Formats: sequence, structure tokens, C-alpha cells
Amino acid sequence: MTSSVVVKNVTKCYKMYNKNSDKILDIFLGNKGEEFYALRGVTFTAEKGDVIGIIGVNGSGKSTLSNIISGVIPPTEGTVKSKGSTSLIAIASGLKSELTGRENIELKCLMLGFSKKEIRKLEPEIIEFAEIGKFIDQPVKSYSSGMKSRLGFAISVTVNPDILVIDEALSVGDQAFADKCLDKMNSFKEQGKTIFFISHSIGQVKKFCDKALWLENGMVRDYGLIDDIVPKYQKFLKEYKQMTPEQKKAFQQDRLNKNDNVQQQELSPSKVLEVKQVESNDIPSRSQERKHKKKRKGNKKRRLFTVIFCLLVICIIGIVGYNSLSAESLNSVKSVFKHEGNSKAKNKAVTDVEDNGNNGKISTNRPVKEAKTEQNVEMAVVSKSQVNLRDKASLNSSIVGSATFGDAFIIKEKQSDPNEDGVNWFKVILPDNSNAWVSSSVVQDVNSTDHEMKAEPTLLSNLLEQRHLPSDLGAISDLFSSTFTKIKKDYSNQIVSQNNTGQLETLNLSSASLVGQTQADTLEQVNIMAINQNYASNSFTNSLGAPVLSDELDGIYVYFEKQLEIKVYVSTNGKMNKITFFKVKK
Repeated sequence: MTSSVVVKNVTKCYKMYNKNSDKILDIFLGNKGEEFYALRGVTFTAEKGDVIGIIGVNGSGKSTLSNIISGVIPPTEGTVKSKGSTSLIAIASGLKSELTGRENIELKCLMLGFSKKEIRKLEPEIIEFAEIGKFIDQPVKSYSSGMKSRLGFAISVTVNPDILVIDEALSVGDQAFADKCLDKMNSFKEQGKTIFFISHSIGQVKKFCDKALWLENGMVRDYGLIDDIVPKYQKFLKEYKQMTPEQKKAFQQDRLNKNDNVQQQELSPSKVLEVKQVESNDIPSRSQERKHKKKRKGNKKRRLFTVIFCLLVICIIGIVGYNSLSAESLNSVKSVFKHEGNSKAKNKAVTDVEDNGNNGKISTNRPVKEAKTEQNVEMAVVSKSQVNLRDKASLNSSIVGSATFGDAFIIKEKQSDPNEDGVNWFKVILPDNSNAWVSSSVVQDVNSTDHEMKAEPTLLSNLLEQRHLPSDLGAISDLFSSTFTKIKKDYSNQIVSQNNTGQLETLNLSSASLVGQTQADTLEQVNIMAINQNYASNSFTNSLGAPVLSDELDGIYVYFEKQLEIKVYVSTNGKMNKITFFKVKK
């Protein structure tokens, strides 16, 4: 899966000053102001199409992280790499209080690079989405917090960003508008956009997000699937709410103390139930305080003189330098920067090609084969956890079904979205031979002729033979051409039990299962369970090659042998626990 945002070792440190003059002194002399770490060593990766809920108690660093991801503020240390444009939605974020709502729309769109003509086209859509009526021509300072959030959200979603950061924007306003915003964000989700959702509403996070990033004391406490992280966080909140006021105060004080500790330690409410007493030797005596005050007064004049002298030197150097530069030398400097910018653009283009050049294909050193006579079958393989199937090639059309990661369909037709630039649609054939449309941003285009294994996978063949199934993949593929009635007859001696669920019938063998569709009398899927073998085994990975798609979090690896899809399910301990076979049919 393609990385959309990569955050690596991000730290954000602020300095707190007692007075404004300390800020100036800190520039020249340093060691002024108390350091406070809002974030420390934050590292995670967001894949394209991820919807990540950022959770944590007040002061844990959620808003600081959202501002760094969206580029509002830079990190003190570390890097943030993102692919595409980023838009931040927060209460009154970027809105100028003295300007009207309409003027703010124009200002924000101009800052995002839109022309006046483009803004005139976008403006009615933004105003309609915001639903603030005649207030659009009133100064923003007269808006309620809900109206500011509506306008900010409307501007951000209408400009169609690649990465959306939502910071408590749905915590104000009515439920109807919140539902409208969630519908809009779901359409972004279908387009494969990356969304960061910050909210104290666990219900909203569970409803909308598929992953969660838990921040505590500016550090990553946990990161993973929403169903794994939220229960832990809810347990933490329950413990926190049961604390007495003294314990909560100690908890917050422990948080501040951790800013002075370079080593990251996991924080739990149970660790701060005992309030520590401050030792007497940590408190300075009055005589020591008087000595420090005398030193500060004695150094005050010297520091002020140093600041004034440094400012004068800087002014003199600036004036002399500006006068000494001729027009010709200025042009040469500009040309140097222009050349450097072009070089960086070229290098980026090369990097992008290198990153995407082999996306979704099996990387092997097999020799080049002669041209194949076999007809190619183009397939759409779902690359997200869950996607919608629609009746027309448009996000505004009706949903006729859904598909999950690794589901594969034959592509019958391709079409571009008439309403969304850069969005393409695939018309696919469903298992019941009906048709549906799916967005190209949530699937991977796979050609059957591009995926032939260089040799019969030995470990897989042994597994099939042990389970009394055809030992080569060609024979497994041929099984799907037989009627389910014939298969039941051929395997009648091995059937342990049978299950019927609607139109599907499952034949449970001693160590495998066969799933068929009774009405169509076809085999739908072959399953091998209880494998308990190491997935990283060379004999396995070398024979199968690189997976066409993989989901590291859920442990699903998708392979193809022509039209035969092989899904390998791996548990958290690295053991294979299930393998399924599915024939993508015309």
C-alpha cells in the first residue's frame, strides 16, 4: 500500500518566557525561557486512504500534531513527508475576524493557489455547504463558533485536498451538520484520500475511522486498528475519571515532570495514584534566592548593551551588503536559486517514478518470456479495508454493495467521473454476473498475464497434498470449472459436515473446506485452515514471489497465478493460519 504521510521522530519544543524582553535576549544569549515539549519522538505512517482518529486527553499534543502535519507550524526535530495537498479544518482556522465570510472564502482560496475565475465557480458551492445564509456578508467576528466551523469546513472540503486534517471541527454545531460533514468525508474516503480526525467524541471516532493514534504526554502511546486501540483508551479514561482531585493534580504534574525526562516512559493513571512529597533539599533557601537576584541585576545592563550592539552590527552589515550588490549580481543570485529549484523538481520526478514504477507487480529475476498467446484478463483488486460498489460511475450514485480488501473482479469497462477531475471508474462483473462501478482510487488494476509463478510452490503443493486436494495450482484452478454437484460427489468420502447459509453451501473436509453457490452450482472458494507454519519460510516466499497486495496490520497477503487468487492470512506471531483460493471468473 502507498504511504501518504510519513511522520518520523517529530519533536516540538516551545519556550515559555516570563516577559517579552526575555524572547529577544534568548535570540542572542540563549538559555532564556523554560522548555516545554508538546511532542516528543512521534513516529507513524499513514497509508493512502487511511482514516486515522487521533485521540488523547487534553494537553496530549493532538492539535500540535495536526498543525505540523498540515504545515501550519514546523517541527523542532524530525521530518513529515506527505504526498499531495493538505487542508486543515479547525474552529475558525485561518479565518480573519475583520473580513466577511465571502471575503474569507476569496482570501483562503487565493492562498491555496486558485485564480479569481476558479474562486467565482467555487464560491456558490462553498456558501451552499456552509448553510450560514445572509451572514456570509457579515464580519466573521460576529459569527458563533458553530458558524465559523461551518465556513472553515465548507472551504476546506470544496477545494478537494489530498490529505484532510480535521481538528475538533465537528465538536460545535448541530448534529444535522455533523452528519452532513461525515457524509462528505465518507465520499473523500471512497476517493482514497487520507484523513486525520481529531475528536473527544469516541462515538464519532469509532463510527468514521478505521485506525487510531493514541497520544499521551506528546508521545505515541499506541497506534493500530480502531477496534484494538479504542477499548484500551476507554479503560484509561475510566481509571482517570475515578481519580480524586489530588490524584488528577498529581497526574498532570507527572506529565509536566516527564518533559524534563529524556527517556520515554509509558504513563498510566495507576502510576500516579500515590502523590509524591517534594523533598526539602529541592527548595532553594532565601539566601540563595537573594544571591541569584543580585547576579541577575548585575548582568542586566551588560546583556542590554550586548543586544543593542548586535542589532547595530546587523543593520550596518545589511546596508553595506545591499549597496554593494549590483543589479547584475542580484540576477546571478536569482539564476542560481532558479537552477537549484529546477534540479530539485527533476530529482523529485525521478524519485516519484522510482517509487511507483513497480507498484503492484511481482518482483522476480525470472528471464523474459516470449509473447504469450493466452488472452489477458484485466482485474480490479480492492486495496482498502472496505469499499462501496455503485450503480453508476459517480460518487452521487446509489450503493449496490460493498467489497473488502483483496476481493477481485473482472473489469468490463473504464470511465472517467464527469463531476470529479482525476477520478476514474471501473465497471466490474460481480459473482452473480451483475455489474457495478468502483472507484479506481480504492482498487489496483491487475493483468492476469503479468502474474505467472516461475515454478510450482513446493510448500504450497505439500500443503494441498496433505489436505487431500489437487497438489498443483493448475488443478486447483480447474476445480472452479467443475460443477459443485460433481465436487460434492468426488469428495463425498472426505466430507465431515455441511453448512448452508442462504445460497452458499460449505463442505467441511477433515482439514479444508469447499464453498459453493447452490443456485449457480459453482465452486466459489477453497479454504485451508490450521496451517501453523512460518510465513517467512524461504521455500514459501521464494516460490510465490512478492505479493500483489499486502495489509501488514491485518496480516493479509494477496498473490495471483493468472486468474487464480491466493490469499495468505498470517497471525501476529508470523504463522500462517489460513490460505484461500478464488477464481476470478468472466
